[in-house]
Amino acid sequence: ALCLTTQILRELRGSGLCVANYQVLRLAERSYKDACVLGDCCTPLLVTSGDPASVKLHRGFDRVLCDVRCSNDGGIRTRPATKTTSAKDFQTLHLQKLRNALHHLGSNGRLVYATTSLDPVENEEVVAAVLADGGFKLVEVPWARRFAPGIGQGMEACVRILPTAAAEELGGAFFAVFAHDQASPQAPADSPEEMPGTSCGEAVKALFGLGGSLRELGRLTTSFCGDDGLAEGTSGLTIVGLGLPLFREVMPGSWQVCNEGAAHLASLATKRVLEQSKEDFRELLLQRSMAAAIADGPAVVRCKGSDWALAAEVEAGNLEILTAACEAERYLELLNRELGLDSTQAEAAPLQDAYTISAPGAAEAEALSDSK
Repeated sequence: ALCLTTQILRELRGSGLCVANYQVLRLAERSYKDACVLGDCCTPLLVTSGDPASVKLHRGFDRVLCDVRCSNDGGIRTRPATKTTSAKDFQTLHLQKLRNALHHLGSNGRLVYATTSLDPVENEEVVAAVLADGGFKLVEVPWARRFAPGIGQGMEACVRILPTAAAEELGGAFFAVFAHDQASPQAPADSPEEMPGTSCGEAVKALFGLGGSLRELGRLTTSFCGDDGLAEGTSGLTIVGLGLPLFREVMPGSWQVCNEGAAHLASLATKRVLEQSKEDFRELLLQRSMAAAIADGPAVVRCKGSDWALAAEVEAGNLEILTAACEAERYLELLNRELGLDSTQAEAAPLQDAYTISAPGAAEAEALSDSK
């Protein structure tokens, strides 16, 4: 399920709003970290962790994916070591999760209920129970006609992906698409308007000449462009990450530019952005520092003719990049290719990464705590 969030973000292409809720906090944290690699695509992302059977967000959505943990018996062919459990153990949980997911479906939206199981107990029986509640109907998926239909009367619109020669690379899976039944008296009104988020990060906005609003999550200021108020006041829900990290507070009142958001920040900022030719940018990656005639503090170095940018810090006229060594090596490899240079000329000395999004050290945490 970790790759689903990044696939959805790529389809959104920086627009709309994607909310990804994981029941397991560890998976939510990993998903947010992976998504940040996408850069601008991460801007409309809100990652939360909470029980999908009970969490309520304050709005309806155009598209909802209810990808439930199941017995996983459909994965045995492609992953023989897959552990399976009884479908009966999951049916009640599936019903709770699906009903709650449908609560978040906008009036003209579509919801996909998906499992990696072939057992009707987890699939058609769950779908039938929800349809019996009223207010929803199944939607046929034309491109899925090459797969098997659901089992039982009224389940023809469901889709069963069987592990056959026609789908040799796939395991077994099931999905069904729901929509509101507009003829039903339970059909909802239009989704509520988004609530305005709160503006924060005024100090760094002024420093970099940024317009618009930024959002703050703990020690991070992000470029989140959606409505972070939709999850406020929801018990049992943890906000793991929102938007693309732009700045982190390293000490009270002291900020650094985040590696993940350097390129996006460079496209927004009107101050403290230094542009370098590809040759000079490559040299900076190798040396990791250069002279800079700007005031002390965080900065961004952008490569002309590309969307590459480096997080940096200026002190006493010397600029030092904070970009991780592995990321610097990736830039060097790309630059060497463009400039027609031998890749061996771009090897940088092994360094300790200057920046990572991780929990603060004891001293840092104490300083931050004292500042609150």
